[in-house]
Amino acid sequence: MPVNFHSEWEDSIVTTAQGRPYPLGAYYDGHGVNFALYSEYATKVYLCLFESNHDNKHDLIECTRINMKEQTHRIWHIYLPDVEPGQIYAYRVDGPFDPHNGHRFNVNKLLIDPYARAITGTLEWHDSLFGYNIHDPSPDKDLTMNVEDSAPYIPKCVVIDSNSFNWGSDAPPNTPLNETIIYELHVKGFTKLHPDIPEEIRGTYAAIAHPVTISYFKKLGVTAIELMPVQHFVTDRHIKFRGLTNYWGYHTIGFFAPDIRYSSSGTYGEQVLEFKRMVKKLHKAGIEVILDVAYNHTGEGNQFGPTLSFKGIDNRSYYRLAENDKRFYFDYTGTGNTLNCRLPNVLRLIMDSLRYWILDMHVDGFRFDLAATLARELHAVDRLSAFFDIIHQDPVIGRVKLLAEPWDLGEGGYQVGKFPPGWAEWNGKYRDCVRDYWRGQPSMLSEFAERFTGSSDLYREERRGPTASINFLTAHDGFTLNDLVTYNEKHNERNGENNVDGESYNRSWNCGVEGPTDDVHINEFRDCQKRNFLTTLFLSQGIPMLVAGDELSRTQQGNNNAYCQDNEISWLNWEKADHHLLEFTRRLISLRRQHPVFRRCTWFDGQPVRPGSVEDIAWFKFDGEHMKAEDWQQDYAKSFGVFMNGRGICSRTAFGRQRVDKSFYIIFNAYYGYINYKLPGEEYAKNWMLILDTNLKPMTQPEQYTSYSQFIIFLILLILIIPSILCSCFIFYHFFRLREVRQRINNHIVLVLLILTFIQVTGELPLTLIFLHTGSAVVSSRGFCQFWIIFNYMLFTGSLWTMAVASIQRYWLVFHRTFFDRHLFLLHYIPLCLCVLYPVVLYSYLVTRYSCVNNYDYSSWTCGGACYLYEPVLGTLDWVVNGCINVLLSTFATLLIVIRVLIQKSRVTTQRSIWNRSRRLIVQLVALSTLYILVWLPCVLCFVITLFTSSPFLSSIYSEYLSYYQYLSSLLCPFVCLAGLHKVRHALKCKNQLQPQNG
Repeated sequence: MPVNFHSEWEDSIVTTAQGRPYPLGAYYDGHGVNFALYSEYATKVYLCLFESNHDNKHDLIECTRINMKEQTHRIWHIYLPDVEPGQIYAYRVDGPFDPHNGHRFNVNKLLIDPYARAITGTLEWHDSLFGYNIHDPSPDKDLTMNVEDSAPYIPKCVVIDSNSFNWGSDAPPNTPLNETIIYELHVKGFTKLHPDIPEEIRGTYAAIAHPVTISYFKKLGVTAIELMPVQHFVTDRHIKFRGLTNYWGYHTIGFFAPDIRYSSSGTYGEQVLEFKRMVKKLHKAGIEVILDVAYNHTGEGNQFGPTLSFKGIDNRSYYRLAENDKRFYFDYTGTGNTLNCRLPNVLRLIMDSLRYWILDMHVDGFRFDLAATLARELHAVDRLSAFFDIIHQDPVIGRVKLLAEPWDLGEGGYQVGKFPPGWAEWNGKYRDCVRDYWRGQPSMLSEFAERFTGSSDLYREERRGPTASINFLTAHDGFTLNDLVTYNEKHNERNGENNVDGESYNRSWNCGVEGPTDDVHINEFRDCQKRNFLTTLFLSQGIPMLVAGDELSRTQQGNNNAYCQDNEISWLNWEKADHHLLEFTRRLISLRRQHPVFRRCTWFDGQPVRPGSVEDIAWFKFDGEHMKAEDWQQDYAKSFGVFMNGRGICSRTAFGRQRVDKSFYIIFNAYYGYINYKLPGEEYAKNWMLILDTNLKPMTQPEQYTSYSQFIIFLILLILIIPSILCSCFIFYHFFRLREVRQRINNHIVLVLLILTFIQVTGELPLTLIFLHTGSAVVSSRGFCQFWIIFNYMLFTGSLWTMAVASIQRYWLVFHRTFFDRHLFLLHYIPLCLCVLYPVVLYSYLVTRYSCVNNYDYSSWTCGGACYLYEPVLGTLDWVVNGCINVLLSTFATLLIVIRVLIQKSRVTTQRSIWNRSRRLIVQLVALSTLYILVWLPCVLCFVITLFTSSPFLSSIYSEYLSYYQYLSSLLCPFVCLAGLHKVRHALKCKNQLQPQNG
């Protein structure tokens, strides 16, 4: 075997220790670095250390080569106590060169650590990167050996300190699947041309984390961004030589390392910190981060590909090879190779990588490219494969969002609807059907109805819900939404492959002219078609996925395979953005987020919601009659109406009440002309309001249609808030000015009540007003939701218990004053302190520490509430103790005082001074109690009734009215207190009398 390896390197003097086989990769423990590498058939493994060239710091030279002699369970390992983060390293691996048996060891090739957490440099194509003589004209040239050293041309690995980043209070948003809206984007392409982002960070992780970008995500309304591949990848040699690049990034070579091409801060580990900062800022905004990952293949190609990592470390232990001649590779991916997921070490690599991105990088989910490949056992796709078994039992991976591209290029690779529970799938049948329907294909109604309602024909039998379907119209591969209505044919000439690459059957329609046109009518029709597509997408059951730029009418000039176009073809052109379509899309997303009828967790069943009511879903013809079986099969039928019942959602709110919503009637018309439609009968609705018409650009503002009642509530609360604050300030001023008022025991509890309501009116109520105005939380983040919930629950509960204690104390003050004065500390000060501290401690624990998962809904009041309220026992107990008992205690104590006073009035009035004092106490109490009873007793009664009857009507009454009606107790409390504070009222009268008279 030809060798050009320098053995004198092995004499390098470096302090070493035995090390450990785990964890794999380079791990810094604070004192040194442990290196571990898996290779079953290797005979020798060398750890190569690099340092910067003094003349050129970007030029790395190999300074040390260490023979790793320790091996445990086929894992080679060594410990270097003097090495610190920032050390550059790679491997050389020796062993048999026997391609027919799958062995391609070549010690002359520098190899990237499969577990490298950071990689510096990019691949510089050179003949030495190949393990064979690339210029040999023989078809068997891969059987030759190339002994050139590849070190100068290959990226190197970087040791990092995984524990150096301060995540602070970062936590995953944990958006429920039915509330998730995915936004697929390319890190570079999204911000490269953005004029409002600093030029030096455009196209990087830092740009995605920039306030301008995050603000755009928030205003658009998406809940998760799906990043196209960011794991370190390589560009194929033939693409590079055509002057192009691997823009999409699907040829991964480093499954743990964020790619340096998207780093603005550095390439020696700084890219890891920049990525983490990006995730942290997105999480703070309530936006999840999903990674597009390609664990099915690597960038090393087939037998004629380069030797960069796995091929040289242990080709046979990583790749799926032909059974008869292991010189050749199985290729289910169209890239030349396939990782062998049947092997334990490959499964471990994938699982370790996934866990690393979850635990160390805090990502929230993964979209698995060509996921069917990962499930192939021998050759067929097996839904019971080891890959799925390991995923499901893993406590870390199993809790994040798992999205599959459920197909590959092999036989039997199209597996839409066949993945196991726990997975959501890119629903290719949804894309194809919706495209066909809107371009007027015949016989589409039946399938379109299936796709619109969540594709139950694909997912229901496996007890999966509508959220198993990722609904999409376009993706990174294929036409953009704008090109879908502009081109019939692909135009991929600039890819340099004679336009043979890319899908030829796109189910697109150019509306009469190929490409851009000045025809006003065609352009208007194209705009209408785009609105048709988007409306269908966001009103369908399932998880919608929008491709970045589709809301801006981004074009790729007819290129439906822009995998190699790192230029204006792929980048978003913000200066040419379609702002009309952007605003339309924003409002569509807002409509979906505000109405749970469009994001159900359960299937429609077409049955009445309750006896005597209408169905949860009903289908109609243009004449208002129900669709019949034969109507679905008519070739010419291209139009129908669907009624979606807001009272048939079959899910519950955070408070345990049945979720109810408005009912909607949607008319779809793919017919080329206008159709007069008759609305359903009065049993479905007596009055209808037009919300959206895709034939028109303007769309009614959400505030005007989502809830007129909420606008009235907003107006009432807004009108009362300023007078309430002024009245409270007036009382506070005189409390501290008038010593007599301040020293009276009976006024202490009034002061506490006033302070609690003042904090609520000035601090918490504005958050609710902003929610009523915008339809979403002020800040869409987990931390803010926790704060809002604790703040809200604490103040309302504190006020209710303070009122209950006040009622009991008034009874003692009127009838047992001596006893009360004797036990003042026990009966007065301790209860006051408990009224304030008890709610703070209770809800801080229940909201932040209780062992349940909070799935916050940023489009709901108080983010939908805390998760413990979903638990029947704990949620009910909290309502009973902190929302019912205190109200009932206050009511009972007040009635008892009034009744006893009426009975003993003749005896009490003989002592006029005692009666006057008691009368003021009683009047003050009755006034306050009446306010709280009038506000809170309807809430208590509503809760008790729904607890035993699950009435959708009362649930709707509470969520739409009573939840905001509660604020009246806080807003009106200062006025009632002022009426009961004689000295303060007297000061107000005196002040008015002292005003100078005009004239």
